Amino acid sequence: IFLTGGSWNWAEWQRDPYKVSEEDEWKNIGWFPIPAAVKGGTPVSVSHPIVHLITKISPHKDLAFLIVTLASSIDLNTKHALGSGHLAIRESQLAFRPYAEAKYAKEVTKVLKYTNFAPNHAKAPFYWETLFEAIAGVETGEVGPEEALDFWVNRMKSELGDEVIIR
Repeated sequence: IFLTGGSWNWAEWQRDPYKVSEEDEWKNIGWFPIPAAVKGGTPVSVSHPIVHLITKISPHKDLAFLIVTLASSIDLNTKHALGSGHLAIRESQLAFRPYAEAKYAKEVTKVLKYTNFAPNHAKAPFYWETLFEAIAGVETGEVGPEEALDFWVNRMKSELGDEVIIR
């Protein structure tokens, strides 16, 4: 059985309601990037960018900068990553002892070389919703891959018009 999910599922499944032991996860769960769309192509993994902004009209720029600095610190982000199953957000975390010595983090981080960021666009939720709808149709056998692709492209074009570029 294959499931499209995220690295965070590893930590989620150890908690309520599943309570799967890490030992059972190692026995039964694997991960890999999404296979290439074309033969000989490159596999892909998708991540979501973290963006911190400080507006020029902020009356507390120094405080905001301090908060952003703390929010992106190696130790706090490593604590978050290890507790939630998320990946490192900074290259320097990869060498930080708690992250580097965590078996799961070390293994799943290998997928990062295939990772691209999700589009940062106001209509990105529509993109993901319709993409998952198309994929679910193929996974359940309701439609074939070509029909799912046509569905997705048509939905994207109807919502975004000329912003959709297909190569």
